[in-house]
Amino acid sequence: MAALRELALTASMRAFAFPLALAGLVAVSPAIAAGDATDRDRCAATRPFANPAAIAALRAGVNLPNWDEDGTATIPRSRTLTTLREWGMSHIRLPIDDERFGGEHEGAERYLAALSEEIAELQKLGFSVSVDLHPGARLADLYDRDPEAALRAVMALWTDLAPIVGRFAASQTFAELLNEPPTSFEVWRDQLPRLARHVRTLLPHHTIVAAPFGPQRHEALDAMMPLDDANVVYAIHYYDPFAFTHQSADWVDAKTLGVLAGLPYPSPEGDPAMARILRDLDARGESAARIVLSNSLLDGWTEASVDRAFDAMAAWSHRTGAPVIVNEFGVYSGGAPRAARLAWLSTVAKAAASRCMGWTHWDFEDGFGLADKSTGRLDAGVLDALSGGLAEPRSAGSRQRPDGSIGRMN
Repeated sequence: MAALRELALTASMRAFAFPLALAGLVAVSPAIAAGDATDRDRCAATRPFANPAAIAALRAGVNLPNWDEDGTATIPRSRTLTTLREWGMSHIRLPIDDERFGGEHEGAERYLAALSEEIAELQKLGFSVSVDLHPGARLADLYDRDPEAALRAVMALWTDLAPIVGRFAASQTFAELLNEPPTSFEVWRDQLPRLARHVRTLLPHHTIVAAPFGPQRHEALDAMMPLDDANVVYAIHYYDPFAFTHQSADWVDAKTLGVLAGLPYPSPEGDPAMARILRDLDARGESAARIVLSNSLLDGWTEASVDRAFDAMAAWSHRTGAPVIVNEFGVYSGGAPRAARLAWLSTVAKAAASRCMGWTHWDFEDGFGLADKSTGRLDAGVLDALSGGLAEPRSAGSRQRPDGSIGRMN
């Protein structure tokens, strides 16, 4: 998830990529820009791909972080996940903890066995699965100190992961090389092709999921050359406006985002509700938070600003012929007003689907979740907000119960 590095990287990313993004917008085809989310034949015709089953499988899904923690195995959650499958989700993204396996790591064999069991259970429920190498602080630190040593470490991790992924069908199991690569544009431009070739030798037929450097912002696509591999999907994370999606997220920055709450969405220029919030921050002496919020508002907090970002992604995809997936997007529920959160989710899911892009919500049952961790109950409002981004209507057997939960009703 874009978090600790996002605030520091966003400004430099925009300065680096904005002129290219404007140029790329000219290349958007009318069919892509104005597409109908239900017209999958049009999407298939627009995006011929080496593994067409992967494009269909990646159309809508959810991230499942913490699947590997004690007490959070898939089997007790299978009923909830089954409901999501019936509702229309087809894809689960599994973040893999690089600090739990590799080399002589104690417990590595047990961790990889648990991963294999998890994939099997999820695919038994009908989901495709992305195995997402999700680096922690140790690997990020190694990238800071010695990028070549870090690349060797990532390659070694994939040498261990690939036999697990390779046990499962290539049409339903995908290898995501590295989440939010914790390095610079120049380093990643050199390393990504090398890493992809290494994984391709290990997994000749499985679809690879590749990403631009850093927080995987959409602006980075325009400076990214597609790999010389016809079986690669390119993944973007979308959390704009970051001050909105991460309001009250004190683990990112307690003095700025941590004190923001109740922010509206959409919030057009001159919005009186936002003006009141800015005045309140001034009155409370929260100058740092006010500056972050004011700067964020310059990029726009409307459907039009979302459309500009997704048009840029669609332009790159159209120009290169490479498919794009937004495999993280979401709003932290701790500070966002419910109606605003649902409006943002609806806007983003529709923007992705109308441009033939798959999407994967962050996350399942944590702070950004669509389910309650203690009860397993799905949030009907979140699912309704996401439903506009489905390629197919929800199952006729899946109905909202009188208590507001979601499930199959006989």
